[in-house]
Amino acid sequence: MPFKLLLTLVCLLVAPALLWAQTESTLSQKLLIEALHSVEKHDYVRALDQLDQAITINPQNPEFYIKRAEIYMQMNKTAKALEDLDQALVIKPDSDYGLFERSRLKTRLGKYVSALEDINKLLELKPLFPEGYFVRGEIYYNLTRYEAAISDFSAVVKIDDTYVQAYAARAELYIKTKQFDLALDDLDTVLGFNYNDESALFARGRLYEALGAVEKAIKDYRRLTNISDKYPEIAKRLKGLEAGEASPSYMDAWEVRMGDPFFDRE
Repeated sequence: MPFKLLLTLVCLLVAPALLWAQTESTLSQKLLIEALHSVEKHDYVRALDQLDQAITINPQNPEFYIKRAEIYMQMNKTAKALEDLDQALVIKPDSDYGLFERSRLKTRLGKYVSALEDINKLLELKPLFPEGYFVRGEIYYNLTRYEAAISDFSAVVKIDDTYVQAYAARAELYIKTKQFDLALDDLDTVLGFNYNDESALFARGRLYEALGAVEKAIKDYRRLTNISDKYPEIAKRLKGLEAGEASPSYMDAWEVRMGDPFFDRE
């Protein structure tokens, strides 16, 4: 058979398959984009249906499973989310996106040792990823490995010195480990980014009071109660301090609430 004729036959056989593959890829990506739009509208049921279709068309794309897992997490269907993240990492074991999301989910589920394995692998792949160190700091926090957590939050702000959540989390840990001057430094930094950060004002005011800096505590309490009515205990404490009442000792078994710096802060 002449070479040109053979080449023509091969092209005729292969071209439809290539065209179908391209069509499949285009259609599945289109469904992914539509699913993301549905998520923006909080229509999670429609988004799941669109991703189900995308996975049926292209079951070897790990991104589809990860996106569907994120939606399941929004719906608090954590078992299904974990199944999808596991599948994504079967398809692509070194998916940094999949490792990150699975570590976050396992942390949420209290599976800290397994979460730590995922995040360690991620940080081997992306050693300058601040969110990875933040998540690992959270895991160490929950394992009460406070010095390790402080080290990771410090790594975050070394990479990105605008990462406010890391300063807030580290401040809480400095308080837990009775490193009060360092805690004040971090709270000052948080309030430097946002002068009216309620959690930081609450914590710094309590810390000032515990350290005997009553005038500074009063100043923070006044600002906090001026911007929010969610702290009746602080309003009551403020009146007492302004009236000259002695501050109770908070140093024994005392924890300052920062809210939850790991999940609640935007």
